Amino acid sequence: MSLITIIARIKATTTWVIRGVVVFFIYLAFKSFLPHHLVPSTTVALIEPSVGKNAVDASFARVAFEIAFESLNQEAGLLQGKVDVFEVGKEIESEADAANIRKQLIDNDVEAIFGCATSACVRLIVPIADELEIPFFYVRPHEGLISSRYAFFLGPLPNQGIVPAIRWAMERYGSRVHITGSNGLYSRILGGMVRHEVVAAGGSITGEHYYGADEDTISGLPEAWNTDTTDFVINLAVNNTLISLMKLESVEVAGLRRPPQILVSLDAALIADVGRYTVVDHYIIASYLQEFEAGLTGEFNQLWISRMGASVPFGVAEMSAFLSVRLWSAALRKTLTRDPVDVVNMLSNVHVDTGGAFGKVSFERNHHYLDHRLFVLKILDGDEFKLVSSGREPVKPVVYPVSNPKQYWIELLEQLRRDTADTWVFENTAVVKPAGSRG
Repeated sequence: MSLITIIARIKATTTWVIRGVVVFFIYLAFKSFLPHHLVPSTTVALIEPSVGKNAVDASFARVAFEIAFESLNQEAGLLQGKVDVFEVGKEIESEADAANIRKQLIDNDVEAIFGCATSACVRLIVPIADELEIPFFYVRPHEGLISSRYAFFLGPLPNQGIVPAIRWAMERYGSRVHITGSNGLYSRILGGMVRHEVVAAGGSITGEHYYGADEDTISGLPEAWNTDTTDFVINLAVNNTLISLMKLESVEVAGLRRPPQILVSLDAALIADVGRYTVVDHYIIASYLQEFEAGLTGEFNQLWISRMGASVPFGVAEMSAFLSVRLWSAALRKTLTRDPVDVVNMLSNVHVDTGGAFGKVSFERNHHYLDHRLFVLKILDGDEFKLVSSGREPVKPVVYPVSNPKQYWIELLEQLRRDTADTWVFENTAVVKPAGSRG
């Protein structure tokens, strides 16, 4: 190769490098001055209450969503646009709340909804998502009594979590089970499912006790909370109700032994709020182990630590919040129109790779729930957990599960709607008499 040829090639290469640098800086300047309609942003609603009885449960999920949207905006390119977050920081518990939120969603031209701290909120938001034809993502465990083209559920259903945990506990501890919860929609519905599952497996219910919403002045525990009567407790309580119950449970009574509990509504993120010393030697259920070396789980772990510190763990809802945003954005970027209906249709054609924790995560076209594995973890002193049961394969979600038909649950929900005048919350304590084993 002659010297002239070498010089010509170097010159050509240098020219292309210079052109590339110029184009890059033109891109940056052009992006800054483009009219808004040529760099479309997308507005989403985040419904995570910052005040009220569910504010504690919602606080970490809110942080997870913030991390997810900030990360997404940092990656946004010229043709992707950024995400504007319209935040709703209050409880959604009544038709009046829902009507107000509906107006705000329309006024702010919201194209997707994330969050909700309760099943009650879900039931009020889903009809709005259906009407406005925008996707809604719920990241907490759910009882599986809702199905909608526009609703997407990332938390485990009962057949993926609580039902196999019941079977494990009955084999290990015995068949006498007590149910305790908060007197709201999720606990009452799930309590009914637990009751039917236990009886169908040949066990007996030693009683059901549902405390008023966020009750923190509980003076005593149910009489059945001792090993003479009950082999284990399914504890569905949340917030101050759970804190009060567990602090009472941790008080030693001479000659009285307490049965182990499966704390259904508690996970690693919320143990500090309850007080770890009160829940040591009891159990939580999770849909993954905290393996964060790769994939999106590893990415989220690093982002979480940078925001919250290594000593503050996150739970299933927080990981699911991050995944929900990534799934939605993957679908959004694959559509030509960016229209919410097209995004909903595209969600069945995309997946995200989480690494070792979940593997690849995706929704089916007509079944908007995710597969989940089950892990039962024993709470140890300090900051550790002991894995005591592990599902080898992901469990397919089952809507309207357990032994009752779909119509039974529809009628029960309608009865709850009438009883609560659409507030979906029972303020008084309810005691259900013990139920015998299947005869």
